[in-house]
Amino acid sequence: MSRTHVSVCVAAVIAVALAIVVSTPAIAADRPPIGGAELQQALYDVVIVIEKAGGMEPTASEGLYWNSTEVEQALEAIPNKEQFLKASTEIVNRSQEARRAGRAPREETTAPLSASSETGSAPFPPNYPNTSTDLDYLLLSPLGLVSSNSSRCESAGYAYYLAALAGANISLTAAQLACDASGCDPTGIICISVCGATKLVQAAYLVARAPVAACESWEGKLLAAENEAAYRNSRIALSDLSAHDDRIRALLATQSGESAELGAALAAPDAPGTGVVAQLDAFLRSHDSRLETHDSDIKRLLEQTATRIVLNQAEIIKLLKTPEGRRPGWGKEGY
Repeated sequence: MSRTHVSVCVAAVIAVALAIVVSTPAIAADRPPIGGAELQQALYDVVIVIEKAGGMEPTASEGLYWNSTEVEQALEAIPNKEQFLKASTEIVNRSQEARRAGRAPREETTAPLSASSETGSAPFPPNYPNTSTDLDYLLLSPLGLVSSNSSRCESAGYAYYLAALAGANISLTAAQLACDASGCDPTGIICISVCGATKLVQAAYLVARAPVAACESWEGKLLAAENEAAYRNSRIALSDLSAHDDRIRALLATQSGESAELGAALAAPDAPGTGVVAQLDAFLRSHDSRLETHDSDIKRLLEQTATRIVLNQAEIIKLLKTPEGRRPGWGKEGY
């Protein structure tokens, strides 16, 4: 296969990759162009870090150890070379920092709520993965992506792995296109050289994809544990509410019975007093009636007396003005 054919294929891959990877700031003017050898070294660094963290066979890193023109050409298809180099550097630094820290796996330490003193039911804590046996954790922890059995993949570190994976994916596509475009006998020396780069980059891509796939799997495990805990706790809450309602109904029934008994007890000593009050009320009503009758009689007698007094006065006046009375001086003028 000619270099011209390979260049055409690589140019096509670059056009596709530009729509996938976000562009980074322009390279400083004083920095020499990034070549395929530098990119191959960066990919090698990423791959060997992941292989060591996951205890993998160093097949991919050994394939990238020696310079390969075809691999370099495939890696040169990466449009954002600065971003790829920065991601590879950060991946190595974070892994080294995690190894230097040498921290033991930290389990979830959030203390569950105490059981209710009335219902005896305790909340169900999320059943997070076991850090000593979970394969995702055993890969992600040495890479500095997770720190406990409940922590998510660290967002910045995860982004660097995504960038490295995107670069490896573009390089793999370029290598595959170069291999397909060779159009020669697969057993030929040139074809073995060109298509062999595809195998090397493919192995590197699979290794670079491992942390990304592990983060996705890890996130699914945490969500599953938390969803299960939420479901179980909702059932516990519903059960506790039902038991609480039963206790309230029992208390209300007891209170109603005690109120009836108390009402009867209060009514018992009031019965004699109620009879006396009724008799007194009847007496007062009768007395009031008699007073009204007496008042009416008094008024009638007063009216009769007043009438008699007026009649007597008229009679006295008549008698005083007649000779029958023979009052002294009756014949005098003016009487």
